[in-house]
Amino acid sequence: MGGRRASDRGRRAAQVYELTVRETLALWAAYYPRPRPIAETIALAGLEEKASERVGRLSGGQRRCLDVGLALIGDPDLVVAVRLFSWTPRHESR
Repeated sequence: MGGRRASDRGRRAAQVYELTVRETLALWAAYYPRPRPIAETIALAGLEEKASERVGRLSGGQRRCLDVGLALIGDPDLVVAVRLFSWTPRHESR
């Protein structure tokens, strides 16, 4: 482990929809002195079959997997993952 001490990466703004998954991770890896290998990061994020897919063509769940990859690419000692979700009350229709 030689990257950042902690990572909170996981923001949709980090994803450029025209790039592939592999290109996106390579772009972010360039910001770190000793990034995790891209192929390893793709595997850890569960995106092996989508590595050559453009980000804009990924499903919402696959984009969240890419968020995980972006959090891991800097090889942090700690990843902080906060799951935010919206809650909508049910309304009975009559």
